[in-house]
Amino acid sequence: GGGPRAGESAAGDAPAAGKGKGAEATTASPAQAQLVDVVRKEFDDYRMETNQNVGMLERQLLEAQEAASKARMEQAKAENRLETGNERYDLLVAAYERDRKEMGSLR
Repeated sequence: GGGPRAGESAAGDAPAAGKGKGAEATTASPAQAQLVDVVRKEFDDYRMETNQNVGMLERQLLEAQEAASKARMEQAKAENRLETGNERYDLLVAAYERDRKEMGSLR
């Protein structure tokens, strides 16, 4: 329990933004200062990795959106070809039936 730790105000806030390592070094033991440096380095590493991950995820999202757009376009083309093929088939069946009936009436 007790009061604020070294470098904190009575409210428990972190040191003011204007205070640098020099202010902490005068109020903290060398072991505490070394621990603060280790935590800072770990946080900087974490922040750098997080930024890299976010960048990678943004690139992957963009690639996936482009792939989805291309797939939708290819699907629309395929559906158009299918519809055109079905229409041609229907026309050919109708022509065949017409020609078959005509040949039957000529016999």
